[in-house]
Order: sequence, then structure tokens, then C-alpha cells
Amino acid sequence: MRSVMTIRVKFKAQPGTHFVIRREAYRRITEALNAQGIYYAHRKVIVELPETKNETQTPEETQKDVLLAGAAAQAQLGKEEKKKAAAQGNPAGMS
Repeated sequence: MRSVMTIRVKFKAQPGTHFVIRREAYRRITEALNAQGIYYAHRKVIVELPETKNETQTPEETQKDVLLAGAAAQAQLGKEEKKKAAAQGNPAGMS
């Protein structure tokens, strides 16, 4: 089962103090979720390759396939991060 939850918080703060307040708000939200058994998802990519029907494939070729699949997954993550950064108004992808 997969689900998505968006939590938005709005507050007023003195100039320069909003970073401290935001960090504390995130900490409290995380603690409250953890107390209820709700945890953030880990950023993890698992690449599973189907068993080859071709028994003539060498271990080196199999390893190459695994590396290529991992590189493709990493490239896709990079594209998604750039797209997310651009949507947040940060076209350079810098956080």
C-alpha cells in the first residue's frame, strides 16, 4: 500500500528567525508522526533484473547489465530532482 501525505505549515516570524522556527516545526512533526508509527520513506532505488533465459551470458555481461540498469535509475532520479527544483523556482537545481 502506498500513500502520499502533504503537510503545510504557515507561521509568522521575526526576520531571520524563520529558519529556526521551520527546523523546530519539522522536528516536532517528525516526532509526532514517528510516535504514531509513521515514518518518512527512504530514498532508495532497487533494481531487479529478471532471470536470464539465455544461459550463455557470462557473469561479466550480467554485471554490465546490472551497472547499466543502476546508471539509468540514477539518471532518472537526477531528472526528477531537477524537475522538482525547477518547480520550486530554483532552475539551477541548487537547494
